[in-house]
Amino acid sequence: MYPTKFEPEIWWPSTQFQKKIEVKVKSKRKEENNGWSKELEMEMGEVVEVVKRKDIEDYDKLENIAMKLNKTLVIAGPLMTGIATICYGFVGNGSS
Repeated sequence: MYPTKFEPEIWWPSTQFQKKIEVKVKSKRKEENNGWSKELEMEMGEVVEVVKRKDIEDYDKLENIAMKLNKTLVIAGPLMTGIATICYGFVGNGSS
């Protein structure tokens, strides 16, 4: 019913859609140079990889805590509703 570990959804766009995007990106790169050199792009790519590597552990911990909380609430909600229903059955209308 519930996964034991959080894993992000993997989704890839269709190849036709992907090709259209690649053509647009290539044409934009030819049209405008926004001041980024190849060296700067490579350096920023390395920075992103380091941040990803360090932050992914924190995100995994938080996602697993959220998953456990969700499981608890899924069980507790119907359980409390059942208990309330049973208790309501024992309560009389108070007239003798």
